[in-house]
Amino acid sequence: MEYLLSILNFAVLAWVIVAVLMRRNHAVHVTMVTLTFAFDMALLLFVELDREAVKQSLGGPGVMMTIHIAIATLLAVLYPWLLFTGGRVSAGAVHTRHRKLATLFLAGRLGLAVTALALVHG
Repeated sequence: MEYLLSILNFAVLAWVIVAVLMRRNHAVHVTMVTLTFAFDMALLLFVELDREAVKQSLGGPGVMMTIHIAIATLLAVLYPWLLFTGGRVSAGAVHTRHRKLATLFLAGRLGLAVTALALVHG
């Protein structure tokens, strides 16, 4: 099961990267980003239900778990903000804020995948 979660985590990361690369094809980009949100929330729900992740994190998490939780929290805040700014870009707004948020999100998603891998296999 540990390997499956790592594979799924990196699959979501790969999906995000492809979604960014498809940003010039607006319809495909929007669809992929929306599915990324759904995949990520499903993965989070699975981990919580399977492992009771929140309960474990409250029991004195180590440094790596603390970093992982901080990144996950940042991403949880960024997701709706990205979807909102993306909607504004779709309506004709300037890309600047959305692009900066997307860059931060992509870095955070990479960090989340790496810390998850370290937690599972480290």
